[in-house]
Amino acid sequence: MIQSDVSVGISPRQSFDSWAKFVAELEVEGARRVWVIDSQLAMKDLYAGLVVAALNTTRIGLGTGVTNAVTRHPTITANAIAAIDEISHGRAILGLGAGDSALYGIGLKPQKVAEVAEAIAREVGKYGITLNVVCPGLIPGKAETSGSNSMWSSEQTEKFTPEVREKAAKAYPMRRLGTPEDVVPAILLLASDRASYITGQTLSVSGGYTMI
Repeated sequence: MIQSDVSVGISPRQSFDSWAKFVAELEVEGARRVWVIDSQLAMKDLYAGLVVAALNTTRIGLGTGVTNAVTRHPTITANAIAAIDEISHGRAILGLGAGDSALYGIGLKPQKVAEVAEAIAREVGKYGITLNVVCPGLIPGKAETSGSNSMWSSEQTEKFTPEVREKAAKAYPMRRLGTPEDVVPAILLLASDRASYITGQTLSVSGGYTMI
């Protein structure tokens, strides 16, 4: 059984009949979710693909992997994913990012994280929803307290020797690297009722690194 997610694009050469069979097979094999790539110059339309997938499956999660707020206005995206959610009986998942090939292919650059947050915040504010971003600096982790997909749980952590960390710390105005305890209060504040009137903002918790 495939106990994992699958990211895939629908080739212009692939028929939707073939796509329907492919997604149905993923579901049979136990895949949890399928994320459909949004790249209009390289793939077939992801929402058409998600409709076909919704009509040919019953369990698997169906997501945009990922769309962006430039080639598709947030209101159009909201309308489209709501339709997919209805057709799939609640299995739709919205993956929204900065954009990559969808933007480069038409001569545009991917959005910054702050721009993505602002685009979403503008649209969801009328529903009383706030959205903010916390940008931490380099926060060294430990294998025993990091998720299995974290770089701090991989061989890459060996590259961050004490000497490397000391050198990196000198680049920060506060002359030290951050800790989880430095970042958590900012997240808790923005997630609390005390920040109910704060939205669309990017808070740097980086020991002053953004001033460099």
